Amino acid sequence: SAMAIPRRSRLVASAVAFAASWRPSFTILRSMRCDSTASESRIEEVEVRGRRIYVKRDDLLVTSGAAELSGNKARKLSGLAQIPGPDFPPYIGSHGGSQSNAMLAIAKLAKAKRRPFLYFTKPIPKALRSNPQGNFQTALELGMTVIPLTSHEYDMYFGEIPSDASQPPLDPTRPETAPRLDKVLPDISQKIQGGEILGIPEGLRPRDVLWVPQGGACWLAESGVAGLAEEISRWWSEHKRKEDERNTTSLRVVLPSGTGTTALFLARHLRAPGVEVVAIPCVGGAEYLRKQFESLDSSSGSVGIFPKVLDPLELGLRRRFAEPTKELLEMWRELKDAGLDVDMVYAPVAWEALLKALESNNAGKEATQEEILYVHTGGLEGVPSMLNRYRFRGLLAR
Repeated sequence: SAMAIPRRSRLVASAVAFAASWRPSFTILRSMRCDSTASESRIEEVEVRGRRIYVKRDDLLVTSGAAELSGNKARKLSGLAQIPGPDFPPYIGSHGGSQSNAMLAIAKLAKAKRRPFLYFTKPIPKALRSNPQGNFQTALELGMTVIPLTSHEYDMYFGEIPSDASQPPLDPTRPETAPRLDKVLPDISQKIQGGEILGIPEGLRPRDVLWVPQGGACWLAESGVAGLAEEISRWWSEHKRKEDERNTTSLRVVLPSGTGTTALFLARHLRAPGVEVVAIPCVGGAEYLRKQFESLDSSSGSVGIFPKVLDPLELGLRRRFAEPTKELLEMWRELKDAGLDVDMVYAPVAWEALLKALESNNAGKEATQEEILYVHTGGLEGVPSMLNRYRFRGLLAR
């Protein structure tokens, strides 16, 4: 017979399974456009190593609502931000790293919507638990409830995006995503009984939780990214007219990628002739990113349009995610000297690969015929905590 699980554990099991079975109505879906942003982000020109590169300053984008979402997350979460209060589910759930920019953005959204935010993560480092800082500290102050799992549990529950996740345009009754948490391990029950997991309300039902996958990697992000594509398309049309005498024929839109959500939806909607979206993997390798693309594509309509992937490994660049290195610090400083403030996790990896590819002519056509537009996705709120990591490693003076 099935092992008996205490009632409270079963309630928590429902929360951990999140179910994300909540669905916005078709009326709400139709209204999910990127109207919540204060204005479109500007495009600037920077010169790095003698090369002119345009930068789409999405880091300066701030939504006009109470959440004040910024950067890449302002795009991804704009659809959610527009859901009216009465239609918004009682809870928001997500998962990811303890210093995630997406975590902080969702915490802001939850605070603005006056909804509890349940966040599942891997074991939190002892130093961070005893002395919260950075995005983690701010999200806690906004009311986030943290539910730490063991690394094994986390990988088992959230290791991949299910291939059978929702396709809302075709079947809006299917769950938003399907983290395979329908079977709650004894470990979870023990944590609850031992007081390690707190903040889960009694009687929480799966349908009460709106689940936002790590990094906002779901179909809900598409409407906001479609707005980004529209802005780039308009700029490119005008730019080509102005630059006719330079015989500019193509545009490469380059951006750093974690889950690949922005890159995938940007490639899907940016269909102007001569324009190609190039994603640079900054979390896993190129194969990991392509799998993310395929999973997210299958859960959002199976359109089958994918960005090109520029693999740092093929350029001889081996970088572990969020690992402080002398080279990445130098890249970050070089961009700062060029007048561009960027985050310290994604942007240095992306720029290092982009510049090396350009120098070795691996990025494509001749510079006189091709323009580069880098999408600055924001993330500067994480810089202070990364600077501390660099100091801890002895790469920066304390």
